[in-house]
Amino acid sequence: MCGASSARATASPSSVMASTTPLRSPPPIPALRWARPGSDVAIHSASVALMSSDLRRVPTLIRISRSARSVIHQNLGLGGLFIIGGLILSGLGLMGPIVAAILHNVGSLLVVMNSARLIRLGEEAPDQA
Repeated sequence: MCGASSARATASPSSVMASTTPLRSPPPIPALRWARPGSDVAIHSASVALMSSDLRRVPTLIRISRSARSVIHQNLGLGGLFIIGGLILSGLGLMGPIVAAILHNVGSLLVVMNSARLIRLGEEAPDQA
């Protein structure tokens, strides 16, 4: 009987649905793929695509990704602070539209400059031992 423990010949679709448990999909697992130039499927299906098969780069990848997440949180806080501060000052009549526009651009520049710090985290070549 192909491994089935029981069979119902007269079951209606609604009774079958009531007696079965729905399948749950597993939680997403970050995928690490090795990709070569031109392998679009590997690059698009992975959370992270390594362009070489050198596993010594994975700790560097983790360090860079943690730093990027930290900078993202800093930028969200900094941008939110500028927006809320500008709204409060404008609402109290302490800041005109020209000053608000200038401060908004200054806040945007600070966010970009904060993000530029990530460039210094360039990947160091691992020692060839």
